[in-house]
Amino acid sequence: MKRLTVLCVLASLLVTAATAARGDLRTRIDAALAGADAKRMTVGVRVLELPAGKVLYSVRAGELFIPASNVKIITAASALHHLTPEFTFRTLIWADGTLDKNGTLRGDLVIQGDGDPNISGRFHDGDILHLPRTWAKILHTRGIRHVTGDLVADDTIFDRQYTCPTWPTSQLHRWYAAPVAGLSYNDGCVDVIISPTRSGQPARVTLEPNTRYFQLSNDLITTSDFALAKKEGIYLSRPLGTNRIIVRGKLYHKAASRRYYVTVHEPPLYLATVLAEQMSQAGITVRGRVRLAAKRRKRVAHTDARVHIIHSSSLVDSINVANKRSQSFYAEQILKRTGAACFGRGTFETGIKSARAFLVAAGVRAGSYVLADGGGLSRASRLSPQQLTDVLKHAYKASWGREFVNSLSRSGIDKSMRKRLATAEYRGKIAAKTGTLNGVVTLSGYAFNRHGKVLAFSVLVNRSHSNWAARRFTDEICRALIDERIP
Repeated sequence: MKRLTVLCVLASLLVTAATAARGDLRTRIDAALAGADAKRMTVGVRVLELPAGKVLYSVRAGELFIPASNVKIITAASALHHLTPEFTFRTLIWADGTLDKNGTLRGDLVIQGDGDPNISGRFHDGDILHLPRTWAKILHTRGIRHVTGDLVADDTIFDRQYTCPTWPTSQLHRWYAAPVAGLSYNDGCVDVIISPTRSGQPARVTLEPNTRYFQLSNDLITTSDFALAKKEGIYLSRPLGTNRIIVRGKLYHKAASRRYYVTVHEPPLYLATVLAEQMSQAGITVRGRVRLAAKRRKRVAHTDARVHIIHSSSLVDSINVANKRSQSFYAEQILKRTGAACFGRGTFETGIKSARAFLVAAGVRAGSYVLADGGGLSRASRLSPQQLTDVLKHAYKASWGREFVNSLSRSGIDKSMRKRLATAEYRGKIAAKTGTLNGVVTLSGYAFNRHGKVLAFSVLVNRSHSNWAARRFTDEICRALIDERIP
């Protein structure tokens, strides 16, 4: 008996020694934050065990940080809370007039937006023109040949403040600052494809879609001088308030073709213009002009069936794009659409007001944070690890929790996490939202512990001197969350 007791004690000591050598959860996170890189940065961490919400680790958890794209966690959860996962965007095409037997619509043709971010080639094998071309063909098949009035872009479910006031104005031509509109197309961007030609000749620059909505200024010259091409590079911009695409600089003659994305001015007119062009190619003439709706209209339920198209897309699909791809355009469209549902019209203000109402339901004290936008480009937003993990806990237990968790990027699998924690023992065991700005690296989400626990966590890093180093110790924290046995 004594021998058995001694053996049990020895076994227990060996297990304890092995655990100590590896380090428990707190020890491993402390070690990750003790490195020289982390000490030079401002780091907040909080870890909860779900579903109860027991706090397993907390350091600077109540302090406010710039959250970058971790704001999308709030935007997505607010939309699922207010709109439900069953919500669909509905874009309408209808006749504000009468259609005679000869196929002439005497009046206007209206395309009425619902804030849908999915009118693009994203779900159509990359074919940017798929939807406007399809709509034009449907109208032609139904016998429509002439429109005597205008093609009206009704975007009035949202306001026309297309960009957030706290976004950096020098970056408004870049894809991640795409305009937010009730009627949007191709993620609010035009694709610019650049290819080299012969040395000394202008490079080949084409636009997709190829539409009269843009004016292209091409002063990009192909060169065989690699050093010159590297020094001057490619300059690509769009002056604010215009749809003039400017390309200049030097392009190496052996460079591969590249695709860039430039934002547009007046996005509702962009879609309406492309639709008019596709109608013309289908054999339908529009006698009037393409214009914005002058005032808000009630959504039309009844119109001539021959001139009535409904295009629907899923909120859940949209949230997946926003979170897995960290696509801020989608997040901002979702923010404003939630505001429209809650307060009658989509604006940055009503979207944020909706998010605040959700945060109260999630147990976050009003006035204890700052929200400036829905995607995280603004540096004015401030959230704490405590607030984000409280939201994650609430979302995990909500009726829409499965859709929310599935929208987050999985380690080693999805785009924004595809190269992180990709080895077999960690692949798929983190579902999280990444975030990056200059000097900011954030990661918040769920860890699926190898011992059967689910943990909510938030790691917010500000004043980062190296985003690569910040991701490195953040990933080590994630490994600890996955590896360690939770008491």
